[in-house]
Formats: sequence, structure tokens, C-alpha cells
Amino acid sequence: MKFLAIDPGSLMTGWALFFGDRLEEWGTVGPLPGAKRYERLPVIMGGLKLKAHAAEVTAIAWEDSKGPRTPAMLRALLTSLSEWSNDFAGLCGCYVPPTVRLMVTGRGDWGGRQANKAATIWAVRLHYPALGNMELSDHEADAIAVGHCHLGRLRLLEMAPAGRDRQAMRDQMAGRRRRARP
Repeated sequence: MKFLAIDPGSLMTGWALFFGDRLEEWGTVGPLPGAKRYERLPVIMGGLKLKAHAAEVTAIAWEDSKGPRTPAMLRALLTSLSEWSNDFAGLCGCYVPPTVRLMVTGRGDWGGRQANKAATIWAVRLHYPALGNMELSDHEADAIAVGHCHLGRLRLLEMAPAGRDRQAMRDQMAGRRRRARP
């Protein structure tokens, strides 16, 4: 399975490309400095779609950080990612930041934004030693962490028993709820 992991941002968005359980590429996409607000979303989505198309990915996974103080542009980007996920055949995933941090670092909270970023970068380097001492931006590290979280969910799904239980688990991961059958 090839999938694109995404850390959405209103100025810069991080991405990481996974082939199976291997991290292949990572980077950021965003508008040029000084771009108008209305120009950001098309540039970011266009860059992500171009990367996904070139790599022939079958799914996407992203971090959802919607809240009452989330900027409008970021809310629009998250909505666009959610709608775009319907175009893929594979299991897509949307993860909240504490879940991503928990899956990568073992803790959901490290005592503040900067501590969380440092812990995430440190943990990503531990999980992917091939990164070595390469410089990683916060967005790149977060995108890799989202991919790592998605891999954990995919492995969990593989361990589920076959049949109805596996389908119920897949539906739950996809955010769909089924009524229990009598």
C-alpha cells in the first residue's frame, strides 16, 4: 500500500510518502512568501494532489486539528482533505494530534507546544533511523508521525479476525458506525 501522510498547515503543509511500512520521501508544500490568503489553499492542495498522483498512492492520512480557534483557511484545507479521501480505494485516516503523539512518542502530552514538537522530532528519528541527522521541519516530522500512526492502525486491522469483525473494525476506523445486528 502506498499512502501520503499529511500535516496540514495554513502556511506550510508537511507530507510524507510511505510505500508499505517504508518511509520513502518527505517534504513540505506551500505558497510563495507573500501569497494572499485566497491563493494558499489551491497551491497546497495542488501540490499534494500532484505528489499523490505521481506516486500513485492508494490512500491518504492526515492530522485533524479543528477547534474553535482554528483559522478559516486551515478549516477549509481539512475539509478539502476529507472530501479528497473519498477518491481513494485504500483505508484513509484522520487522526487528532494527541493520538499521533501517543502512537509516536508513547505520551499524548509533553507539557506545551514546543515540548510536543521536540518530542515528536526525537521520536520520529528513533522510529526511522535512516533520517540520521537530516534537518526536519516541524511539518515534516509531524507528517512522518501521522504516517507512523496510520501504519499502526493498518497493522491493527491486519490482526483482526476475518469476516464481520474485520469489516466492523474497518468501518469504525473509517468513522462509519453500524448498528448492531441482533
